[in-house]
Amino acid sequence: MIRLSELKESDKGRLVVYRSVGGDKVERGKISSWNEQFIFVNYEHYPEAYPDFFNPTAASTKPEDLEWAE
Repeated sequence: MIRLSELKESDKGRLVVYRSVGGDKVERGKISSWNEQFIFVNYEHYPEAYPDFFNPTAASTKPEDLEWAE
């Protein structure tokens, strides 16, 4: 789990892994931004958005569903 309170500006562009409840869906992406509730991630399955990780089409994701990619 990634904690919103610990995110800093340098975390923008870092790779993360999304795991759905039950773990049946796993996706990699890059952090675009965040607010007090969600982390916005550009996922690899959207190739038009992934290279530009500041793209405004980033998906809102619950922090508890994300972990840092290794």
